[in-house]
Amino acid sequence: MNYLRQFTVTTVLFIITISCSNHEPIVQKRCVYRMSIYPDSSFVGDIRGLQFHNDHLYFMDINRRSIMILDKELSRLHTVSRGGRSKEEFVAPFTFTISGDSVFVIDFGNLKMKSYKKGVFIDEKPVPVNTRDQRFVEDGNMFFLPVKDSEASIVKSFLAGPPITILQTEKFYSTVKTVTMNSCHVLSYERDLVIIPEALPWIKIISKDGKPVRTIDLSTSVAYRRNVSFTQKADTEENSFYILNVDVSINGDMLLILIPTYGGRYRCNRIVSVNLNTGEISKTVMSLSGEVYSTFCTDGERLYAFNSSENQIEVYEM
Repeated sequence: MNYLRQFTVTTVLFIITISCSNHEPIVQKRCVYRMSIYPDSSFVGDIRGLQFHNDHLYFMDINRRSIMILDKELSRLHTVSRGGRSKEEFVAPFTFTISGDSVFVIDFGNLKMKSYKKGVFIDEKPVPVNTRDQRFVEDGNMFFLPVKDSEASIVKSFLAGPPITILQTEKFYSTVKTVTMNSCHVLSYERDLVIIPEALPWIKIISKDGKPVRTIDLSTSVAYRRNVSFTQKADTEENSFYILNVDVSINGDMLLILIPTYGGRYRCNRIVSVNLNTGEISKTVMSLSGEVYSTFCTDGERLYAFNSSENQIEVYEM
């Protein structure tokens, strides 16, 4: 009897140890507010690019073709431009960034970078025809843009003259696959740039002249190992890929990454934290209450996320 009891306890402990080694600790975040209707009584549409800046939440509502601005309590609404054909309006906006009191919007409908200051249209300039729709960075009239190119994944553009390559592509078996797999986000961190590919399990920190600073291997995280293992076994077309990093947000030294879960029912509601200063990946993963999210950001105290399966903005305590 004592032998059987000891064997049972040992077996249970062994199973728990194996289970813990294959599953990261999950922290369920508490949602404190949900919003599906704007303060002007219109419905929240398809949202992209959530960003927190100067105590306000910025994002693009694709349905309205506007940049939406809410205070941190989500009670007061302002907008930047609207859909239309005049030069200060948007034909098909698909990504934007903020710098100081200026908003820079890439309008794919006419391949122009449109700039607004305090909500007022300033000017527009052409952008490279192969610009992607991921996050990008503005720094003193220089724009660091992810592009669809077989040789360059990030270019520095002054919007006057040819763009300059600052990060070359990771090469794959064909030109099409190389272009496809090098889709990435660009964020600013201190004096450097952070490059986060959508389909590759690493982060690169580079200078604004393209010199390497640090590479962080995300595949060492348990959350990534499962997804990487799944994507390596799964077949994809030459012009498609499985996304590993859906959206990103920086707060101080911490980079937060929204990741999906493959190998069963698809979900995209987990957030991994990476310390950009030390390269350390948090062993704890944050989990949001819904099933599928497409964009998020944080102000350090709260996390704002768009629940695309419910079409609502949610606020979480950090």
